[in-house]
Amino acid sequence: MTYGKMLLGVAAAALMSGTALAQTAPDTKATNVSASTAAPTPQAMGVEHAALAATLASYGRSSSDPVALMVAGQIQASVGATDKPREKTSDGDGVAGTPAAKSGTGVALTPAALFAEARTLAGSDKALVAQIDRAAARQSKGAVNGPVRHFDSVNAQTNDWYTIAFRAGESARVAAIGDGDTDLDLRVYDANGNLVCSDTDATDRTVCGWTPAWTGTFRVKISNLGNVYNRYTLLTN
Repeated sequence: MTYGKMLLGVAAAALMSGTALAQTAPDTKATNVSASTAAPTPQAMGVEHAALAATLASYGRSSSDPVALMVAGQIQASVGATDKPREKTSDGDGVAGTPAAKSGTGVALTPAALFAEARTLAGSDKALVAQIDRAAARQSKGAVNGPVRHFDSVNAQTNDWYTIAFRAGESARVAAIGDGDTDLDLRVYDANGNLVCSDTDATDRTVCGWTPAWTGTFRVKISNLGNVYNRYTLLTN
């Protein structure tokens, strides 16, 4: 084979390779959700468990059940979380609402806060207070690879937006857990603007899960449908 023919062969191979790559690259209109669902990672499970703890805590507060709050504290202690500030943008009416109208307990996803609420509800029940104290003393430091946590607030009738990257073929989880004062909706869009997941029930405890088809960024939208601001915790894996 002459040198010229060898160069032609290399060029043809490169052209074929480039064509193949172009065919497998994500379409600009494609939705970044894999057809197969990946098994949840420990971080992803941590997001789900934190959401479960928040739901249990909400039940404990509404029913004045200190045991429910204690168990919520135990679950949250087993999860662990790494605090990370996140940049956001906002759109909407931007009304904070009247602070005096706030009745929520605020962000209380930390084990210490949940155990403290449990003790308050236990009141003069010394046996139950002792049980709560033992549970608090036994709490672990949480999972080493627990979820990422960010505290923030969203004004009334306003949307908060975050841009977060997730890797291809790995389970992705996002949760937004509010202070109980308003309804929060959670939606996640891929880089092409396609809706990949949503939680729009009538509570402010929301969680979304999906598996990205390719590595890329996603836009997380937290909408406050109420007439007063809502303090929330954003959790991601």
